Amino acid sequence: MKARTWLAALALLVPGAGFAADKAGDIPFITPVGVTVFALGDVRGQDGVLRVVNNRKVTEIYADHRGRTLYTYAKDTPGVSTCTAECAARWPALAPLPGAKAGGAWTLIKREDGKQQWTFNGKPVYTRAADTQRGEEHKGAEVENGAWQVIKPHLSEGGDYPFGINTRDVPDAGGEVLVDAEGMTLYAFSGDLKQEKLSCQAAPCASPWIILTAPAVANAFGDFSVAVRPDGTRQWAHRGRPLYRYSGDVLPEDVNGNAIDNRWQAALVARYPMPAEVTIRATPANGKGFATAKGMMLYRYSFFQRVQSTDEARSGPYLTAVAQELGTRACTGECLKVWRPLVASKGAQPSWHWTLLDREDGTKQWAYRGHPLYTFAEDKNPGDLNGLNVWDTGITDKDLGVQGVMTKINADNQLPSSFYWTTAYP
Repeated sequence: MKARTWLAALALLVPGAGFAADKAGDIPFITPVGVTVFALGDVRGQDGVLRVVNNRKVTEIYADHRGRTLYTYAKDTPGVSTCTAECAARWPALAPLPGAKAGGAWTLIKREDGKQQWTFNGKPVYTRAADTQRGEEHKGAEVENGAWQVIKPHLSEGGDYPFGINTRDVPDAGGEVLVDAEGMTLYAFSGDLKQEKLSCQAAPCASPWIILTAPAVANAFGDFSVAVRPDGTRQWAHRGRPLYRYSGDVLPEDVNGNAIDNRWQAALVARYPMPAEVTIRATPANGKGFATAKGMMLYRYSFFQRVQSTDEARSGPYLTAVAQELGTRACTGECLKVWRPLVASKGAQPSWHWTLLDREDGTKQWAYRGHPLYTFAEDKNPGDLNGLNVWDTGITDKDLGVQGVMTKINADNQLPSSFYWTTAYP
């Protein structure tokens, strides 16, 4: 995201002053309740057979809580819907679900009929009456010479960022965070600058926190201000909290500083929603993964291709479109004795990559990035990963009708393309 023009007013924080920590509720969710992300595209050939390679042809789009594609209308003006009467019958306005709150790029407007409608970056949002199935698109972009456009997810808009500061999707941080010019995670400090130095047992005691200095000509604007440190150094602050890098972060996606001192937390600009039934748990050798509230690890049914050299990196990529096609039918009958669905609580609503699937017994199962989530019966203690790399060698990407036999196979073996069970991770 490009930096915006700086405001002229200069506002310096009092040297050494304390900085109040942001409450989690002050950071907006990336999508409101009822707005989801779905894979739009056909991963089946004309013969109806699922072909995983077609996953490369799909596009992620925003959808409503039922998975119906969301659109904007080019003839609308910011914050005003011009689609009324007959147009509104064909293109229903996206109304908020009970309890949904505006935030970030998602705001609410009042239509001529007095009802509320979501907007995305100021543009009124609609569904299409002809779309009746999840992930369906009736070539909306071709209607009225391209006036109707599918909405694709991207990083948050609307923020003012100084030169050298940007935003980045960092799943392990639980949202979009501020990053420096090198793409490294920035952390916000909620303590007193005079007491920021960590205690240590041996001298010299070098702090692992690297301050994000502000130029001498830097001015405050938007959520950004300039803090003057006790030694006179000028430092960027976001929402009143000074910004730092952590020396223990090696890769741009690292957020190792979150585990060092609670006064330093990744500087979030948008949060990712997560069901109340789900937590994030660190594992000894498999990174961070989703777990139940009691700490039992969660798994998904994924696809392994021998040509995917990166498949084993963090237990394989998410193939959202393929998972959507498989749905709950990937595990039925005897499978359910070993793999137990993560059942959603009554009244749960989907948001972002978290969606709800209907099972035959009437329960609703949580899915992440299209993958239904399960626990494994042989996991007895929180953090157990006994279900990792359980392969289904009887099912291939060309014939989902074949009944497979669940067997554990060493992950180092060279296998043909097949489905297997692996962890679900942020």
